Amino acid sequence: MACEPPEKSGRPITHWTIAELVDEAKKRRIVESISPSQMRRYLDEAQLKPHKTRYWLNTKEKDPVAFQQKVEEVCDCYRAAPRLLAEENTHTVCIDEMTGIQALQRIAPTLPMKPGQTECREFEYQRHGTLTYIGNFDVVSGRLIAPTIGATRTEEDFVQHVAQTVATDPEASWVFVVDNLNIHASEGLVKSVAETCNLDEDLGKKRKNGRTRIARDATHVSGRQEPPHSLRVPAQTHVVAQPD
Repeated sequence: MACEPPEKSGRPITHWTIAELVDEAKKRRIVESISPSQMRRYLDEAQLKPHKTRYWLNTKEKDPVAFQQKVEEVCDCYRAAPRLLAEENTHTVCIDEMTGIQALQRIAPTLPMKPGQTECREFEYQRHGTLTYIGNFDVVSGRLIAPTIGATRTEEDFVQHVAQTVATDPEASWVFVVDNLNIHASEGLVKSVAETCNLDEDLGKKRKNGRTRIARDATHVSGRQEPPHSLRVPAQTHVVAQPD
C-alpha cells in the first residue's frame, strides 16, 4: 500500500504520511487497528521512506564508451581547474540558467525583530513577471563571479553574460563548462570569442543545428584532441559545449 500513489486511494496528497497510511490501512481493513509507531516500524523494516524523493536522469548517449569518455573529459576539466588557475592564470567556470523565477514584491515592508517578537513578513505580494538567472560558478573557489538577471534567455543574453564574466579578469584565460543548450554554441558566441581573442581567420559556416565551429584544429585544455562535434575556439578561451 505504501508503494502505491496516494491518488489511487482517492487521497488529495502526493506522498504518504504515517497518519494517512494508518487511516488507509484501517479503511481497507488490512488491519483492525494499528498505531503510528507500529506503522513506522513496518516501513523501517521494509526500508520504505514515502516522505523522500530523488531526482533521476537518463543520458541520451546510447554508447557507454562514448558516454564514459564524455564524463571523464568533464571530470578531468574540473580536476585540472586548480592547477590551471595557479600555473596558467586560467579560470574554469561552470555556467547554467534558471528560468521562470517569479519576481515578487511584498505589499508592505517587513517588520523587524523585537524582544519577544520574531520578524514579521507580509503575506500578500505583488507579481512583477518572471526573470531568468544565469549563474557562473568558479570551480576552484565555488563563488559566483558575475551572475546575470534578466527577462529573457536568448543568444544575445548569453553572449553578454560570457563577455561580462571575462571582463572581471581580462588578462586571464577562461574555460567555460556548459550544457548543450543551443545558445551555448551559437554563431554570436563564436564571433564574440573570436573578437575577444583577436582571431583573424575563417570561422567556418553555421550548421543546420545552429552551431558554428572554428575551421582550424584545436586541442582541449587538457591537451587531448577535441571531438568533432564540439564548439572549438583555438585561442586563450575554450568553450566546451558537447551534446548531453
